[in-house]
Amino acid sequence: GDFTSMNTDGHLRSVFFGRSEVMTIKDGVLDGGEFAHVYFVDWDHVRARRRQLNVTVMGTTEEVEDRKWNNGEVVNTLRKYTDEEKAYLPQFDLQQKR
Repeated sequence: GDFTSMNTDGHLRSVFFGRSEVMTIKDGVLDGGEFAHVYFVDWDHVRARRRQLNVTVMGTTEEVEDRKWNNGEVVNTLRKYTDEEKAYLPQFDLQQKR
């Protein structure tokens, strides 16, 4: 058939540069260091259209208490480990050799 490439170069750039980024937020601020920058690059130069930025927050800290809402009541879903459990659970041993 008669196929026309509308934006091959943009798709290839997206493959090499990726479509997502993972960044750390520490104390409410992006923890990228002194010289880190975040850029939003649109490789699709063929047509103008609205873009959407999706943000997904992964992971939490012990201080975050509101995991689920149940009829307006906050339910803490974090598992509470005792000091004895932490002493014997391998996931708390940062020096463990794998």
